[in-house]
Formats: sequence, C-alpha cells, structure tokens
Amino acid sequence: MSAFIKLSLISSLLLCLTVLLPPLAFIIAIGWGALLIRGSLTLSQRQIGLIYLLNFSLLYGLAGTSTLLFYAAFFGLPALLMSLLINRHQAYYSIQKWGVAAAVLGVSLFLGLLYWNSGQIGMEQTELQINNYVQESLKAYEDSGFIGFYESQGLSRAELEKSFRTMTRSIVRHLPALYYVQAIMEVFFMLLLASFLSRKSPDERLKRKAYTEEMMPWPLVWVLIVGLALWLWGRDEMGSLYYVGSNIMVVMTPIAVYYGLAVLLFEFKRLLPSKRKLFATLLIILSLFFPLSAIIFLSLMGLFDSLLNFRKIALEREVEK
Repeated sequence: MSAFIKLSLISSLLLCLTVLLPPLAFIIAIGWGALLIRGSLTLSQRQIGLIYLLNFSLLYGLAGTSTLLFYAAFFGLPALLMSLLINRHQAYYSIQKWGVAAAVLGVSLFLGLLYWNSGQIGMEQTELQINNYVQESLKAYEDSGFIGFYESQGLSRAELEKSFRTMTRSIVRHLPALYYVQAIMEVFFMLLLASFLSRKSPDERLKRKAYTEEMMPWPLVWVLIVGLALWLWGRDEMGSLYYVGSNIMVVMTPIAVYYGLAVLLFEFKRLLPSKRKLFATLLIILSLFFPLSAIIFLSLMGLFDSLLNFRKIALEREVEK
C-alpha cells in the first residue's frame, strides 16, 4: 500500500472519530494534523492537497457546513498551511509562526461570520446555559444540606448565587480568548507531535531547538503590552476596551509562561547539583501556594527574555570568566 493511500485512510478515519466523539475532537485533531504535516515530508504538494480535499469533503458529508467551517477555522486550515509550508522547505519555527497566524485569522473569521449571521458570538446562550446549570447545582446542594455549610460560614444562598453569576459573567466575556487559546494550542501540539514523529528522519525541516533555547518572538511582547494598556485604560468603566484588553492578556499569558519556563529551566541546568534541589523546592512551593505569583513571575521572565536575551547574557559572562 502506497504512503498516499495509507495516509488518506488513516486521516479519514481520525476525522470521522472527531465527529463521532465530539468531547475528544480537539485531541484527535492533534493526531490528525500531525500525521498530515509529517506526511508532507515525503508526499508531493498535489498529493497532500488531494488528501485534505478528501478529508474536508468527508467531513462535510458527515457533519454539514457548520461543523466543516468550525473545524476548518480552528485546526483544518492551519494544518493545511503548515503542510504546504513543509513542501516549500520552510523550517520549524517559520511553520509554527504562520500556523499560529492562520489559526488566529481562522478564529477571527469564524467569530466574525457568527456575529454577522446572528448578531452575537454565542455569549448570551452560553451564559444562560451556565446559569441554568448553577441553579440546578445550588438546588442539589440545598436538598443535600450542603448549603448549610456555607451559611454556617456566614455566606447566604443569595450571596453564593451572586458570586457564581459574577464568575459566570467573567468566563463568558472571555470566550473569544478561550477560542484563540484553543486554536493556538492545536497548532502548537500538531507541529510538536509531527516533529516527534519525524525525529529519526534525516530531513531537517521539522527539527526544533531544545526547549531551553526557545525564545518568545519580540512582536508578541508588544501585543501583550497593548492588551495591558487597554485593560488599564478601560478598567474604570469595565466596558469594551477593558474586555478587549483582558482577552488579549488571557491569550498571551500562557504563551509568556511557556517561554518563561524555558528560561527558568535553562538557569536550573546551569546551577550546581547541590543547589538544584533547593531551587526546585522553592519553585514547587511557589507554584502550590502562590500560583498567581508563579504565573506572573514566569510571564515576566518570558517577556524580558525576549527583549534582553538572558541566556546570551549568562553565556557571555561565562566566557568572560
């Protein structure tokens, strides 16, 4: 059986599973995209294009237009672009950059189309569903007597319900950010898995640096700064500017933490063995008891490393010594 036929069958099967198992769709999609990206190392651009056409046609036949558009926006088109870039002999981080850009564009177009068709992006329905679930949960707690525990702590049912509604409203206002984070994670893990699958291949296109050598692209620093500025500017009124800024920060914070952790591990490897245990203990304590502080610390590490390149400074000091 040729590689083309084998990849066509496996990718079609995985795509069918995303429709049959919706809760696992995005996990299965990572494997689907990774296989097609890996397959682009050996197949021609025409063959890869035919496989994607077959897969998208199958998805349309199984689930219809709305599901096709949703899947295409969140992971289908980014995977297609990354596969085509492999055929154009682009390197790992160039492929990653354009894959993330395609994911951001795809989600933006999807949300824009959703808003154009219905006048909103599903926030109202989601908030209503969560509030209904909260009401059912509170009733179940009340029937089981669990509400009495909170009342003994000085928290009435009305106050508990109000706090849940506030939390629900905050989650719903950040749905766009969650969509973007989801799509970016799809791209990241697709490419990472494809790199792992090709680790024994002599082809260098999917070879990546060691994690401790990765650095946050500096334009992303300014994206986060813009988000922070909008968040601070709109904080008094808690209006559109505030939520645009906070959504940008929700998207960018995991990215900054990822690169900040890379810097931290680089410094950890440079420590003497006797100091590593103390360093690891302090980091674990900080993460367990002060998680918000740990997130802020790692985010700042990632941001400043992008601007100052801590690893280059550290290596230059070692050379001077």
